[in-house]
Amino acid sequence: MDFCRRHAPPGCIIRVQYFPVPDLWQPHTLFERAWITRHYGADTAAYYLVPMALATYFHGFASNLMAATFPALNDLLSDRARLLELYKKSTKLLVALTVLFLLSIYFGGKSFLSLWIDPQFGESSYRMLWIHASTFGLIAVVIGMWQINEVFHAPRINSLLAATWAVITVVLIVSISSRWGPEGVAASRLIGVAVTMPAILLVEKRFLGGVQWRFWGATSIRIFAAAIALALVEYSLFSWTGLEGWLGLIVAWVCGTLTYFLVLGVAGFVTHDEKAAILSLFGLYKARLDSGQCPRSLCTRVTKRHRNSLRHF
Repeated sequence: MDFCRRHAPPGCIIRVQYFPVPDLWQPHTLFERAWITRHYGADTAAYYLVPMALATYFHGFASNLMAATFPALNDLLSDRARLLELYKKSTKLLVALTVLFLLSIYFGGKSFLSLWIDPQFGESSYRMLWIHASTFGLIAVVIGMWQINEVFHAPRINSLLAATWAVITVVLIVSISSRWGPEGVAASRLIGVAVTMPAILLVEKRFLGGVQWRFWGATSIRIFAAAIALALVEYSLFSWTGLEGWLGLIVAWVCGTLTYFLVLGVAGFVTHDEKAAILSLFGLYKARLDSGQCPRSLCTRVTKRHRNSLRHF
């Protein structure tokens, strides 16, 4: 980071991928995989690990999107008002994408796994996919909180949360997996993450001047309305139409996604400035291919349009 800041030319920002799972999580993952393989066999391990990998891809996508869309959090420590506004925007985006992802998995996950691998795999691993998607969806929601802790030089909070996840998960795996099987192992991780979710409110109170109750209320109402609309569209398309195979899955997901964002747009969920920032990502990624002033391996060249959109934050 220091090297990038010293050598980055004017007009560039430093872009760092933020994946908020510290090294403490890795021993837990090894323990989890070993437990599944030893107690349930290699076939069940495949049913468990493939859906988990798909869920982690969503989390990685959310992390990359945050790094590209909201890269300036570390520079706003002295401007609490702008920092709070940027935190709200990023968290709102994460919650909206997570709900979209979870509902799409709920209605179309089994069809996707069946088409991608085979019907038996889809039948056996769908519940795993839903549980893992819920787990890593919750982790994606708290990316903003993890970043706030880093900005205020409180990484110990993140380490404490990760340790809490790991301890609760391991205790539950040992306690309930014998009764509930692989689903119990996956649910143990989900419970471990869910227990720490109230930390969002504590971090807001400590660093952002208070719990953002109005923000959470307005965000929840708008996303709930959009989620209902998406659920109705996808349930109708999956249940009542004759579309099958990849065509039916793609049509259902596309129609559901368009409906979801349409309702969010009508409800005023995304402001004009936020739309400009999101659209500017196309210019940002195009600029990454430009090998002119900015080294591709160190930083991302920011287009004029992207810089202007960031000023609104």
